[in-house]
Amino acid sequence: MSKSFTQDIKSSFTSTKLSEMLNDLGIKPNPNWLSRCKQLSDVLVSKGYKGKVTMDNVCKFFIAERLDELKKEQQQLEEEIDAIMSIPSLDTPISKSHDERKDAYDLKKEEEAMMDIPAVDTPVSKSHEERKQIWRESLEDASNGLLTGDIDFSFNKEITEFIKNHKPRFIDSDGYIPLFPVDANMREDFLAKLQQVRNGYGNKPNNEHIDDHGDYTLYYLNNLTSIRNIFKFLDGVYDKHKDSPFKLMCDAGFMQQSHDGDNISYHYKPPSEMNEQRAVPVVIASTSDLQTYKHYIYSYISEKMEETHENSRNRFCAIVSFMFKVIPLTRTGKRISHLGVASGYEFLLHRENIVTIECDYNICLFTSNVAGHKTN
Repeated sequence: MSKSFTQDIKSSFTSTKLSEMLNDLGIKPNPNWLSRCKQLSDVLVSKGYKGKVTMDNVCKFFIAERLDELKKEQQQLEEEIDAIMSIPSLDTPISKSHDERKDAYDLKKEEEAMMDIPAVDTPVSKSHEERKQIWRESLEDASNGLLTGDIDFSFNKEITEFIKNHKPRFIDSDGYIPLFPVDANMREDFLAKLQQVRNGYGNKPNNEHIDDHGDYTLYYLNNLTSIRNIFKFLDGVYDKHKDSPFKLMCDAGFMQQSHDGDNISYHYKPPSEMNEQRAVPVVIASTSDLQTYKHYIYSYISEKMEETHENSRNRFCAIVSFMFKVIPLTRTGKRISHLGVASGYEFLLHRENIVTIECDYNICLFTSNVAGHKTN
């Protein structure tokens, strides 16, 4: 059969077309004409080709084969997307021991492996949208109705990648947000330190504090009791600034457990502007953006509960406060004039190459160019 193919190829293909086809197949053409015919003949035999050996028929054969490969690649891509959006299950409550939670984690992995069946293999194949809806409903159940799965994947690439990489965990509430169990023999020390922190904030649950700096505002939620209160607090922040886009950053206040040999101690790490870059900064312009950001906050907390942090000598064991920094984006910049300047930029007033003028219309970039031309 190979010899017959070789003769047909020799009579049907030009040297140039034969070389191009071999290159397209990823085969380096042999310099010898008959050897090139033999190369293509061997490929056709290996693929079980049964048609007529003409240039058109062979081209159509390879095109159809490539289309099948593309369909398989598309199916594989959809399965990978489904894996990213895999149905979450409730994690074991944080009060259980490490071994119990590890057993539950291993069991959950086995269950997920059993459920990892491609949609095309199921008796009644479900569409991508149907599988996505199942994922949304399960996500809502896993988070006690806090998350809806309404994520705008075009909102912020860094945010959405973080959400994909860190599955939501069951976030308990014990008058604070626990991340890891506190050692039983150290619980009294932990609670004493926690009460000291609460007293510092007036011992009032979900105590809100606003620190207005003019160019930006810091919103503090102290003595928080649950993640539900964080979302409610975020809604309030959004309502104050929803008339125009604003930049949003955050940091959490942690109870930290430290090991010094056999000694264990607890310290409070309050939220700080210096640490705001620990979380991804975003620009919020709509309620859709806010919903996606809430999914990120949930994943941000879930990530702190992952096993990579569990064996750290200095680990965060609870979240007791949150800070959000809001920077309105309605203006191009802070006015620079003899009447006043943004704190830290006073030196600009003394630069000879900078022209300062009064402008009440928030078009400082335009007016500064005009002023610059007038002085030349």
